[in-house]
Amino acid sequence: MATDWTDRDELFNLIVWGYGYAKTKRDLASGYFIDAEYWRVGFNWSKSLMSLIDGCQALGVAIDAMYLYNNAYEPRYAVPYYLNNHVGVTWKSICEAWVRDDFEGRFWTIGIIDRMRQIMWDEPFDLTWAARPELGEM
Repeated sequence: MATDWTDRDELFNLIVWGYGYAKTKRDLASGYFIDAEYWRVGFNWSKSLMSLIDGCQALGVAIDAMYLYNNAYEPRYAVPYYLNNHVGVTWKSICEAWVRDDFEGRFWTIGIIDRMRQIMWDEPFDLTWAARPELGEM
């Protein structure tokens, strides 16, 4: 089943799985390199060379597992895609966090917005709907 790349959590879980799989393959490669040294000391060059090749292949799989998802259903690079599409603060992520956490942090947020509004009123601004109200308009 293909990963839903629009689902932030699902994509993040895929990336975490890839890193875990990469660690497994890296550990396997380490074992192959130890075997290669064992066979080299015993002057069995063909087995040593095969162990080196197997280790390099396992490392290649490990590196690919960390970032490369290249089947027909998914984009090629999960980590850059995730960073470009799911990381960052947006108005939607702020609102979702407020609702999820029963509006925790609302005092800080509103206080900062009110302070920004005060600062904005003291600067030249060309949007009439955002300008400070005139005394006669109140």
